[in-house]
Amino acid sequence: MERKWEIPESYGDNKLVLMVRDPWTLFCYWEISEEVENRTNCLIRENGCVSSNDVLRVFDVSLQGKSGTSDKQEIQYELGQNTAKSRYINTGKEGRMWKAAIGKLTDKGEFFSMAESNAVETPSHRMSDVTGEDEIGFTEEFYKETTTESIGREMGKSSPSFMK
Repeated sequence: MERKWEIPESYGDNKLVLMVRDPWTLFCYWEISEEVENRTNCLIRENGCVSSNDVLRVFDVSLQGKSGTSDKQEIQYELGQNTAKSRYINTGKEGRMWKAAIGKLTDKGEFFSMAESNAVETPSHRMSDVTGEDEIGFTEEFYKETTTESIGREMGKSSPSFMK
């Protein structure tokens, strides 16, 4: 008996997941449940608005809450009728904290969120400032322990040659 395994079109979840790809790039995927989408559309109508586009917003929350800061970076992607449920996001900034939200933009410019992501932090693109006793340095002793000098083998011989 042959079984066909198929990945379902959806799982009925309502979520937006954000992940780090590299210091400048994020990846996110989402699923918006039909119930949440319908509820959001009703809320938009109750507020006298018309839904114009589905959008994905990505926020730099690194400086959020720090006094005297107004550096709020927001990246917005219009999703339109696109059926894709994932996206790579080039932030152009390293070593920052990011969150995302997916929702509907209205004709009046209002944003109605349908799902918010987890927060992620992109690494910096430089050597670590962290040093300590546990740091391994490249010493002569380390070199001897990791080369043929410490095991008395000749360079150029393959593994089977040593079994004799």
